[in-house]
Order: sequence, then C-alpha cells, then structure tokens
Amino acid sequence: MKAERWELISRIFSEAVALDGDERRRYILAACENDSNLAAEVGSLLSAHDKAGDFIERPIVENIVGEISEMPTLTGTFLGPYRIEKSIGRGGMGDVYLATDTRLGRMVALKKLPDRYASDPHLLKRLRTEARAAASLNHPNVATIYSVEEADSRTFITMEYVEGRTLDPVAVPGGMDVKQFLDIFVLVTSALGHAHAKGVIHRDLKPGNIMIATEGQPKLLDFGLAQFADQSPLANGRDISITKPGLIVGTPSYMSPEQAKGSDVDHRTDIFSLGVVMYEALTGAKPFVGQSSTEVISNILKTDPASVSSIRSGIPTGVSRLVAQCLEKRRADRPQSMDEIRIELTNARGLIEAGTSTGSFARRLYRESRSVGAWLILAPVVLVLAVSAIAWLYFS
Repeated sequence: MKAERWELISRIFSEAVALDGDERRRYILAACENDSNLAAEVGSLLSAHDKAGDFIERPIVENIVGEISEMPTLTGTFLGPYRIEKSIGRGGMGDVYLATDTRLGRMVALKKLPDRYASDPHLLKRLRTEARAAASLNHPNVATIYSVEEADSRTFITMEYVEGRTLDPVAVPGGMDVKQFLDIFVLVTSALGHAHAKGVIHRDLKPGNIMIATEGQPKLLDFGLAQFADQSPLANGRDISITKPGLIVGTPSYMSPEQAKGSDVDHRTDIFSLGVVMYEALTGAKPFVGQSSTEVISNILKTDPASVSSIRSGIPTGVSRLVAQCLEKRRADRPQSMDEIRIELTNARGLIEAGTSTGSFARRLYRESRSVGAWLILAPVVLVLAVSAIAWLYFS
C-alpha cells in the first residue's frame, strides 16, 4: 500500500473511531467521497478495533452510497405554498427541485435535505449556513437566496431559479472558445471576490456549481460547504465551523491541497479550485485524475499538471501562466486575491478584443480596396499615356 493512501486511511480511522453509530457512518461517507474501496479499508480497521462486535450493529459500508443518493420524487406535491414541478438535481447534501411559489406566481429552486436526514442537526446547520452565506451576498453573478422555511417537518431554502446549463456541457472537449472563457470567468472571479470580501469561502467550486444562464451570464451556486472566515462579520462570535478538524470536505477532483489534507482553509482554497475549473474549461481535461478518489487526492498533493499552453495552442501566454499559478501547492505561491485574477483575465480579454478589432479593420480595408483595385492599377497607366500623347502632339 502506498504511503499516502495509508496516511489517508489512518487519518479517517483516527477520526471515525471516536464517533458512534450513524455519526460514524456519515463521517466515513463524507471523508471517503463514495470510494467504496477506501471505506472498506477503513471499515476493516474499525472492525478489528471493535472486537466486541456490537459497537456498530451493521457493516460500515452497507448501502453507504445508496442511502445518500436516494431522491424520492416529490413532483406534484406541495411543501407549504410551493408546488413541486420536478427534480432538477442535487447540491451538497440536499435535493434540489423546481417549484412554483403559488403566492407570488414565480418559479424558484427549492433545496431540502433527503427525508432520512431531515432531522439531522449537523446537516440542518449546514443547510442554514448555506442560506446565510449566500443571502449575505449581493452580486449579479451569485444566485439569490429568497427564504429559509419549514413545512411538514421539513426545513428547506428557496432561491433564484436560473434557467440555463451548468458549465460542464459548456466546456466542450478540447476546450471552450477563449473569448467565451474570458467573458465567463471575469464575472465568476468578480462574484468570488465579492464573497471573499464578505468573509465567505465557497470550498466546493466545480463546473457543476457554475450555471450559465440562457443569456450567457454565469451564476455561482451551492454554498452548501461554505465556511465563514474568522474575520467575517457573519461569524459574530459564534461557532463558525461546522466541519470537524481533519475532516476532508469537497469534491476530490477540485480540492485544494489543504482541503485534501484536512487542514484549515482560507480564501486561497477557492483560488486553487478555480484554477482546476479554468484548466478544465480551456483544455477539456482535468489537471488531476486517478482511478479512485484517493489517487486523485494523491496527485493533487504530489504532481504538477502539464501547462495549458502545452496541451492547447493559441492560449494567451498570460492566461496559461495565471492558471499554473492558481494551481501552486503552497498558498503563498498562488495569486493572493480574486481581484488579481480578475484583472489578469480582463487584460487578456482586452488584448484579444483589440486584436480582433485590428484584424476586422484590416479585412474590411482589403475588401474595399479590392472593389476599386482595378481602377487604382489602370489610372496611372491611363494618365501616363494621356500625358505622352499631349507631349508628342505639342512637340511635333
């Protein structure tokens, strides 16, 4: 077994062994990120530790994936004044539905916990934290939170419904158009910069959490794993962390090294994850891959991906360099703010637009010159012949 895998198993085991029953199972589910092999290895250690056999009455990995992925259909039913129209996906630990607010006659996105976790205090706290984090932001590129409500013993949040597609299908194989990339990510970095200024760290940036509206504008979604920075006024002296120290949270392919280690995070964690998303958007490939979550995490910690420009030609040098800087292992080596990244992307877009304008002007001039090109060539010849004829008549 590789040393880094054993280190990960050991870390998860050391946290899980102090937990009981369902809390232990939920922790393993979150820490193993649906990697059944990793969960089985941790479970084996726990089984050996609990020789009495009654510490957990059923196997650690029994239905460990199935339980959390259940999404009972609510289509056609009501939650308070909200009529559920259809399921539209999952976010963090919640089910997301399209619903009609029958009072105001508008469509909303409604997010609730799966029924079997509806009374879990930890997950309820996370749901409310998501609402509080997103509601604290006032930015055109962040989905607006409308309310936190309760009906039929179910707590849920309602938010702006954004019609469009997530970034996943927009980022085509081989990479998206560079101009489109810059248009989108200038706005994404503006939204993230606003969040960071409010002390909100997203912690789960990925293409699935960036919605591209039908008009082409991006909207940042899903603050289900958000964390408030210590200096955030939203913390207000209360317990601002709902994650145990050492717990690994996030989506493996888009985690920062500090997330993968279970270390403390700050706003530069989002900068690393943004670098991963930009890399994938420009090349059509993830910078860190593997056969399992553990292998992906190992690559995040130990390997450096090929540069964007070496994979795809035509990428501005400054953009390729910026993505590489975002993917630095050490936080101090990354750009230190989203504003820095936004300025670099804005400058790159300006250069491309200037180049396009210059090229368009040159093509127009060429087309116009072609329409009168024959006359421009014949005119001097006709003039010389005319002058020659007049001179011959004069001197003769």
